[in-house]
Amino acid sequence: MEYRLSVNDTDQNSPAITWLQLGLEMGWVKAVERISPLQLPDIDQRILMIIHDLEAKKIIKHKYDYVWIMQLIAEKKIEEVAPFKTVPSFRSYLLQLGINVAGVSTLSEYYNTVSGDYPNWEFTDTDDRGERLRRINVAGMFYADYLKGSNRGFSEYLSE
Repeated sequence: MEYRLSVNDTDQNSPAITWLQLGLEMGWVKAVERISPLQLPDIDQRILMIIHDLEAKKIIKHKYDYVWIMQLIAEKKIEEVAPFKTVPSFRSYLLQLGINVAGVSTLSEYYNTVSGDYPNWEFTDTDDRGERLRRINVAGMFYADYLKGSNRGFSEYLSE
């Protein structure tokens, strides 16, 4: 049987890394290559650029903060992207974009804490108002940058 597993789809210090390395050597696992940003569709390039910008500005502070973007997409705020059906599919998407993200269990844990509609999200895992606002801000800054690119045209946005 042949398995296809992204080299980036494993957590550091995970038994999956050992399994993947052995499988690659034995030939029963094929590593899926990452797509270079130049080959990505416009929407994916745009999402990647926005995420890199948020990382550079330290708005995305934790490897699980991407889940707030997934929640925003799930609420169909980003119309050009179909909502991801599962956390693993969203994580695989981010890994294909080359984004270092938390593992599936961590992302699922945080994803399941959100209730309500953006921007009125509530979180079951924290009572800290500052943390609640920080999480909403991650989604809000992503959404604002996304809309900024939509209103001006993506090619104009890329030229900045």
